[in-house]
Amino acid sequence: MAMLGVDVSHWNGSPDWAAAQAAGVRFVIAKATEGTSWVDPKYASFKRAAESLGLAFTGYHYATPSSVRGDAVAQADNFVRASALGDSNLVPALDLEETGGLGTAQLTNWVKDYLAEVLAKTGVKPLIYTSPAFWNLKMGNSTWFADNGYRIWVAHWGVDAPRVPAQSWNGLGWTLWQFADDPALPGFSGKVDHDWYAGTSLKSMRIANNKAVSTPPATTLPGVDVSHNNGTVDWSQVRASGTKFVYAKVTQGTTFLDSQYATNKQQVEALGMALGAYHFASPDKTAGDAVAEADWFVTNAQLTGKNLLPVLDLEDNGGLGIKKLKQWTKAWLAEVQVKLGVKAVIYTNTGFWKASMGNTTWFAANGYKLWIAHWTANPQPTLPASNWGGKSWTLWQYTDSGTVDGITGSADQDRYNGTVLAPLKIKNNR
Repeated sequence: MAMLGVDVSHWNGSPDWAAAQAAGVRFVIAKATEGTSWVDPKYASFKRAAESLGLAFTGYHYATPSSVRGDAVAQADNFVRASALGDSNLVPALDLEETGGLGTAQLTNWVKDYLAEVLAKTGVKPLIYTSPAFWNLKMGNSTWFADNGYRIWVAHWGVDAPRVPAQSWNGLGWTLWQFADDPALPGFSGKVDHDWYAGTSLKSMRIANNKAVSTPPATTLPGVDVSHNNGTVDWSQVRASGTKFVYAKVTQGTTFLDSQYATNKQQVEALGMALGAYHFASPDKTAGDAVAEADWFVTNAQLTGKNLLPVLDLEDNGGLGIKKLKQWTKAWLAEVQVKLGVKAVIYTNTGFWKASMGNTTWFAANGYKLWIAHWTANPQPTLPASNWGGKSWTLWQYTDSGTVDGITGSADQDRYNGTVLAPLKIKNNR
């Protein structure tokens, strides 16, 4: 069973909403904004009229991506201001059907930035409106958004059932389906977009029921992880916010050195905060690459016994198959252990570990701790490798869109699974 709705903009003129409701329409999605400043002149009247009749209502933003710094955040802020959505409204939507000339990687980052800003301002994750062809061609058929709790509003007209990209949205299917853009409907003088909602109650779509509220367990400590992308951080404010530890990016591949690492390390340590360092893995088939990347990390991290265990950030397979990637990872970890005398922590996400590492339990069984990336309001993350061999998580990155005093913009926030950091320090693991 499904529920009928419509999506509209100023092009639809002045609908007779009572007639549309009598014809079976149960929800309305109205265009609110486009770009960084444009507001649909009919949005406010559509909102008032639909809500006065008891129709479920929300707004959407038409994305016009660009490479201008901060553009995604500016567009998100324009939408949040103009849409004026409340808890009784439905989850908002991002209409994604233009690239603005951005390539796949740039567009993906733009979309993440937009969504993160809306999440930070409203507390909910927007729907993504797109077509199968656009998502396949322009977003690389990414499953990342499905994996991280973003639902799809798919546009696919003239078919009995829609084709849903990203492997049927990673098995989750569609939430909204725009199935036609032209049939006549009472209350409208011309064409109007028709939509189905995959359910019989819109309760689960209301903002009030989708706000991400996550209360940290009493047995954890809060932390953050940063890189040059966070710019200059006011670490005094970060410490005052209650943050207990910091992981900072040092290196990537065999030549990249994070421009903020030395400053971050010096300032964090000067304040007496616990600091650890991570290397972003860029695996390739070159002989000795894993060892070279490990050596580059160790040389530049300059870690001592008082620091937290080093970390391998593993989220890119570099085109290696499962067997070769496991070998690469073992070689990197072994080299770091030779140089520092400790076993590094592995940062990853469940989807990557299953797809690219074969969901192996070897690393858990051999004493490597897990830093899991799972952005969720749930009280616990989903873990790979049979709950990491029954040993659970050591660190958990629970959001990439947090708000932390002293850090401009969205921040990665983490929890340590314990109440004292001593077991995570290098000197206590040699």
